[in-house]
Amino acid sequence: MGKKSNGKYQIKGLIPGADGDILPRRASQKSFQFLFTRQMKWKPFEAVVLGIICCISVTGVAAQPTTTPQIASGGQNFYCVDATKLNFPTKLMLESLQALANSNAPVLFVIQRPQDVSWRQAMEKLFGQTSEMISADEALARFGANVPQVIWNWEYPWSRSIATTLAGINRALLTDHKLEGHEVAYDFHNNQLTNKAQAYRWALTEALPKCDHHQSVYLDEGLSWLRDYAMQQKLFAFNLDPLNDPQDGGLLDEILSHYPAQTRVFGWASGAFARKDKQQNGVTVENALVNRLSKRGMMLVPADYAGNLSFYIQTRSHVTKFEQHRLQRNPSLEPGKRYVLLVVSDGDNLQYNLGLMRTCWEHYQTLHIPFAWTISPQLVEVAPAVLQFYYQETAARGGWSEFIAGPSGYGYVNPGSLNSVQLMEFVRQTRQVCQRADIRSVAILDKGSRPAAQVFGFIQAYAAAKFDGLWLLAMPSYVGVSGSTAFASENYRLRGDNSKKVVAAMANMKDDQPFAVIYLPAGADMDYLREFVTDLNRNSIIVSPTEMAGLIRQWKRNAR
Repeated sequence: MGKKSNGKYQIKGLIPGADGDILPRRASQKSFQFLFTRQMKWKPFEAVVLGIICCISVTGVAAQPTTTPQIASGGQNFYCVDATKLNFPTKLMLESLQALANSNAPVLFVIQRPQDVSWRQAMEKLFGQTSEMISADEALARFGANVPQVIWNWEYPWSRSIATTLAGINRALLTDHKLEGHEVAYDFHNNQLTNKAQAYRWALTEALPKCDHHQSVYLDEGLSWLRDYAMQQKLFAFNLDPLNDPQDGGLLDEILSHYPAQTRVFGWASGAFARKDKQQNGVTVENALVNRLSKRGMMLVPADYAGNLSFYIQTRSHVTKFEQHRLQRNPSLEPGKRYVLLVVSDGDNLQYNLGLMRTCWEHYQTLHIPFAWTISPQLVEVAPAVLQFYYQETAARGGWSEFIAGPSGYGYVNPGSLNSVQLMEFVRQTRQVCQRADIRSVAILDKGSRPAAQVFGFIQAYAAAKFDGLWLLAMPSYVGVSGSTAFASENYRLRGDNSKKVVAAMANMKDDQPFAVIYLPAGADMDYLREFVTDLNRNSIIVSPTEMAGLIRQWKRNAR
């Protein structure tokens, strides 16, 4: 989601304006596109237009000490494999071993990135036990004995998707060659399925009826992540071009037609489908997929690099309650003051929750300022212990951070693309999971060109569910109250070299609209965050989402 010019992305200060860096507070603002971290995996960080929704307060008192959220101790033993140096086929086999080992309890954990070490320690604390390191061969002997195998074929990359599906429904190992002592459930070397379209249609007939009908996986064949969850949950896996290839598009529509509205599609659209000759990129492909899903009332759950979900989902019995501990400052509107909400982006992305967010989290807490962290409500269902630990840690550190639902609630959709029935059901699901997660605000992402009437239509739908606040991203400027729900659009973006410019722009804001929603980049450098806080004058107060929503309601009442 970056602004294009001649096929290239231009970054003009990270303050989304049609003709410059400052976003005018008017509904005629042209649409602005930006890139989330997940869309820029192979791009240099300096070129990434990222989002972080954070709330910061220069002055204020931390939350009062509260009771630490409860986590049940289960005395659960588990095993851990270091996969950082394993080759791709071994990683795929290990994913299938996780699906088997974690079928009834969290037993097998895999380390693939530095943050996994931190989460391993968190799980040890949760279970009250230390984990045991074992090798991939030991894991195979312990968890894969006497189980069948599904063998994918290097010659046909698409075979990894269908083999993932077959391994799940057959509770089998996923391998690239025959392993002695294991029966072969299916071998893509010895079959008639040599054509992708033929193979997928065969799978629709033979495999899909045995799969979960409310979840699926859209995943690049070159990735090993997420397959543990796909196989454990018996999900149909696919990777088809949603943009350029008519045959793939037809197959994709055929697959999606077998699923009801509100289906969750885990994964991400592969940027490999982009056509450079058509000035396309990963964002173009992303938008094509999200549009297809949204029109069917389905949602994307960004998760293509999310690991250990088969493990985390089994921590449900170890978590007793979700409860956020929020700041208790109750600020009032004051003439001449500016109120700042800093929003940390990418939280709708499960891999970010498990990866980079963990690192940023440790660093940002040292600033002792309120942050509004977007986070995926899906964690309630697929990784409850992860969500609980974030809550537990922010409570222990004074409650400066508050979590809000990432775009656009229960999953990644463009709410303006949903019909009225789909929208109400999506909002109902969002409200239900947010109540369980003790989340009161939602970040919403939609097309910047969406007509105002449609925008107010979905604002009213969320407001009917009595959310506390709605924070509109990459959209024209709106601020107000619908029912009791406050809403406001981002109007500035912060990056390393524009801190003083943003502060100056805030000083020139009109007194009758004193609210600044600032979007921060994922992985934002600590030095320029400190610089921004230092540059703010005494008239600027950084607030939490709950505080900002309350202030907007005060402002609305005063304007009557």
